[in-house]
Amino acid sequence: MSRYELRGTLNLGEEPDPGADARGPNGLTTDYHWEYGYDPGGFSYYAQLYDDVPDDGLDHQEQERPLTWIGQTPCSVETVEQLQREMGVRLRPEVEAALREERALHLSGGLDEPLHEVERRWHLLRANGLRQYLGSLQVVLGM
Repeated sequence: MSRYELRGTLNLGEEPDPGADARGPNGLTTDYHWEYGYDPGGFSYYAQLYDDVPDDGLDHQEQERPLTWIGQTPCSVETVEQLQREMGVRLRPEVEAALREERALHLSGGLDEPLHEVERRWHLLRANGLRQYLGSLQVVLGM
């Protein structure tokens, strides 16, 4: 599983006035970081958003939990473009290329797992996803 990191500062609230400093209208900002990559076990890209300056009232375990988790289920984020849309950021071109290359290498059997095993797991995950989707449709349709 690859892991990249992207750090930043988020303004809380509305956009500041053009002449104002980098803080939000109430002077509130928070530092954050994304951890993201490709998970060959789930055939999915993933990203987790962490608050680097959590509230003082949180215990240690709550501070270590991601605020948002994208791609938590198998096959849920299949393209770098979808990952970027869901994260709301644009990744550096060399990182985009590395992520695509890792997925292509995995799907061709080039990552510590034989191609026949990759294909078997891929088809199994796809079949399970289709079963869940059809089951949801039956519930909606009242069947």
